[in-house]
Amino acid sequence: MLPELAVPQVDWSVPTDGHPYRAYTGTSLSHWTGQVLGRAPDPTGVLATLIEARTGDVPAGVTVWDLAAPEPRGRLETDPSGIASPCLLSPDGAYVALTRRSAGTERVVEVWETAGGRRIASRALPVSADDPAAVRACTDQVVVATMRRSCWVWRYQSDELRTFEFPDARPGIAPGLVVSPCGKYLMVAHRYVVGDAPDTRCFLEVCVYGIDSGELLGNQRLHHEYRSSTISAMVLSHDGRELALLWDFDAPEPARKLVHMLASSGKIIRIVDGLRPPDPSDAMVAQLPNRGLICLPENAGWIVDLRQVVDAETGAVLPLDGFAAASGDDAPADGSRLIEVIPASEEQLLIVSAQPSDGSPGVWNLQTRSIRLPKLGPFQ
Repeated sequence: MLPELAVPQVDWSVPTDGHPYRAYTGTSLSHWTGQVLGRAPDPTGVLATLIEARTGDVPAGVTVWDLAAPEPRGRLETDPSGIASPCLLSPDGAYVALTRRSAGTERVVEVWETAGGRRIASRALPVSADDPAAVRACTDQVVVATMRRSCWVWRYQSDELRTFEFPDARPGIAPGLVVSPCGKYLMVAHRYVVGDAPDTRCFLEVCVYGIDSGELLGNQRLHHEYRSSTISAMVLSHDGRELALLWDFDAPEPARKLVHMLASSGKIIRIVDGLRPPDPSDAMVAQLPNRGLICLPENAGWIVDLRQVVDAETGAVLPLDGFAAASGDDAPADGSRLIEVIPASEEQLLIVSAQPSDGSPGVWNLQTRSIRLPKLGPFQ
């Protein structure tokens, strides 16, 4: 269950229907450059931002803000130049993994303690011109990076490094990827295309691997009339027991399904139809590309593309009304942009946005608003 995001004894900037949140407006976050460094895998109110020194009193670095507290959780005194995307927070917000460009094509992963603001470890990523390694997950024990056919696992607390290749019989992984909260298991989807056009057949395989050994521990295959498809997003419930996938089908009949399954066994609980097909031109989705699938507290359901809510108990697909009004139009005239959306409770969705300052070019102010989520359950 997500913690209640409430800050006691603080003057609230915005009314939020009984759920007060602090809006960091007029603080050092006004020096925000508009680039978000990273977020925890599941939104928990922790937000890392890159700031730059525009005045002498704010040195360049990375500030980690916790929306459940009146002060920053930590500050990393490090030169932000050369920091590449993506950079990730551990689920508890205690560690930040920064990817920094080094000499030539080399990239180095740095792990920092949020509270202490110190770098505790660093490692060079594997280098490959046609298959660069990408950091995909950070927990309180491991940093995981993937290439098309391999997985790089670094236990930074003990500085142990392992690399395992996916079996030859399994092709490269689809975009969706999940590391279990305990840091022991890696869940990915493989996409198979069999035969020659126009008679090609496609199916997907969701696999669970031991993150240290690379051993295949379980799998589940999916296909719908062997149509061309992929898994675009994957998310674990907060207790790690349930897994949800966004299953996207290609043209000429684009469609989207949500697959709800048990993480321990791969057993499919339900496949939900009726979802809005993915829209590459959706401005809200473009601003939060790794928030296509958000798990709600208490395993109640999921938010899909910031447009729809899926009820885990009934499989109902409900509209997320009021989002545009709270966050601005798809292309707001004032230049504001979405920073984060956080399920603050079973009823409230917190929206964090940034708006450029009228009188100070390059200065942004962060604002928070909230909207009500639709009622879920059999008696909605």
